[in-house]
Amino acid sequence: MSCNWLAWSALALFALSFVSASDGLGLDKLLRGYLRQYRIHHRIAMLAVLLVVAHISHEFASLPATDRSMLLDLQDRAMLLAWLAVLLLLALTLAAIVRQHWRRRYWLRLHWLLLPAMLLALAHAWLSTRPALRACLPLFGLPLLPWLLKYLPASWWPHFSGHLVPARVQHLAADVVMLEIDTAVLPQHFRAGQIVQLRFCGVSGASRLWHPFSVASCQREQTLRLLIRQAGLDTGQLATAGSQVDIAIRGPYQEWQADFSRPQLWIAGGIGIAPFIGMWHCHRPQQTQQVQVLHFASQLDRLDYANLLNHCQSQADYHRFDTPAGEMPDLQQLHHYLLQHGCTHPVWLSGPPGFITLVKRYLLQAGIPRQLIHAEQLNP
Repeated sequence: MSCNWLAWSALALFALSFVSASDGLGLDKLLRGYLRQYRIHHRIAMLAVLLVVAHISHEFASLPATDRSMLLDLQDRAMLLAWLAVLLLLALTLAAIVRQHWRRRYWLRLHWLLLPAMLLALAHAWLSTRPALRACLPLFGLPLLPWLLKYLPASWWPHFSGHLVPARVQHLAADVVMLEIDTAVLPQHFRAGQIVQLRFCGVSGASRLWHPFSVASCQREQTLRLLIRQAGLDTGQLATAGSQVDIAIRGPYQEWQADFSRPQLWIAGGIGIAPFIGMWHCHRPQQTQQVQVLHFASQLDRLDYANLLNHCQSQADYHRFDTPAGEMPDLQQLHHYLLQHGCTHPVWLSGPPGFITLVKRYLLQAGIPRQLIHAEQLNP
């Protein structure tokens, strides 16, 4: 088969998708946010799939109609490996389109299909390229290493597999817990606006998957706090946890930085108020008070978030809007506050994916420039 730029570009982007999904390389800082890093990872992966499809189309178009059957000859090892790689990639692409219907643990496990797909693609390239070009193929395999390291046991690679620490458990409500970790046992400081990943090693029934959570405390405090809703298969196991559990913690990853130098709106949905709690705990009376916290929560959620948000040195301008169970939030309640702030001040969003999508659409329709809308959207 002829080598063309489409094939090499697809292979390069496929390799880059592994790099962009790796932790511990500082990409969250370089790309201005942990969640932005993963959005870029998804776009790179999708573009790689498009180039693969373009490469296949090019190969079919470049051959006479009488010779195209050779591309479907599965007796040819190069062709067999290529089609197996394509099938795995198409399966992942389809899963990515409908991933909102998947539980997180199944979605992450499905990502392991990327590894055999990449190895099959490399093997196909090895068999179908000229010997002079084969020397560069191992370079495309190097990006697999940082991606693999974060899944190895902690005893082998502690930096990638987290630090085991004890955490105190406070059951704040029927489905909300607060994890508290003394900063003295942590390898570094964690700031408000950052994200950490947890693995619930000491929780019975929990898997070994990593879950992202927002820091809900300020770096000045002696305790790292994480506010968690028990909505997933692993976080649900915290309901039966005692007063202390062992967890593995990894990070931190940069997402936001608390900035009180200009007026702004913080809009949260449910437990998405966690990063705002941490950022407000960094606020001091001498700093501007022109921050309004607007919180949409279910009527069934009776947790006093204002008490968690406020601290002895500063009271937040907090407004809660209750939403009937099973209904969408009434975003018209934002209109008054948007008029107060105009279209020149930043708006920060945090909450479930559906909530973020709704609020973003409403803000854009209200005339808020896209570059002033900043969102944190986690699927723990």
